[in-house]
Amino acid sequence: MNRNLNFLFPIIFLLAILTGCQSLNIPTYDAKVDHMLTETQSITDRLFIDVEHNIGLKKNRYNLYQEQYKTILTRLHVIQTRVGAQVHNQTSREQLVILIDTMRKLQARHKLGFKNVREIRGLQRLVDSQFQSVLKLELAKQRG
Repeated sequence: MNRNLNFLFPIIFLLAILTGCQSLNIPTYDAKVDHMLTETQSITDRLFIDVEHNIGLKKNRYNLYQEQYKTILTRLHVIQTRVGAQVHNQTSREQLVILIDTMRKLQARHKLGFKNVREIRGLQRLVDSQFQSVLKLELAKQRG
């Protein structure tokens, strides 16, 4: 009986190690998400540049930017759906929820009107850092 246990122990140990390696739960890199995030950030950057350029002018009214906000939010929701469809991708999904919420708050703030360039630049830094967080995580998956 002892001999049988000595024979089974290495097999059980090897199976335990292999099973542990499979449960790392690392999501895979998605080039489409990477590409869509980069394009959406570009559209968002264009929005900020236009708003900053037109500060204090009638051309800076929210209603002239509604379509850009719709485009950005639609794209972010599509990315969120794609990320959410991947197994073990909760962190990326949560980061996108935060980014979408920030964009909605930016939209609401724009409806009230921006006072100066400094205000816009501060909001742009916030949005940029959130895009970077999502992109960093996606790019890190390539190495995982």
